[in-house]
Amino acid sequence: MLVKVVVDNRLAEGEFELVRKVSRFGRIRAPIFVFAGASDALISASTAEGILDLVGSTDKRFEVAPGGHMGVILGATAPAAVWKKSADWLVKRSAPPRPARKRRTF
Repeated sequence: MLVKVVVDNRLAEGEFELVRKVSRFGRIRAPIFVFAGASDALISASTAEGILDLVGSTDKRFEVAPGGHMGVILGATAPAAVWKKSADWLVKRSAPPRPARKRRTF
């Protein structure tokens, strides 16, 4: 996996093979919200944003958040900058709970 992801950079090509199965990002139709770290030394914001060009979804969003690679989700600003925005985004795309089915009694 290390060779495929790091050396061959297969993710940048929009597909990834693992255990003889190929995942093609163009087939992804689900909404997608991508965050990049403003000070990420591993993956630049422009590289992270590039994933949106590879997926087939029409509902796409990208934001740069404060922090480095893991600081985006674990840093002091993560709750407001990422967690809340993610939760709000998910709520808008979530179906309301279905009412409980009444059990028939005889």
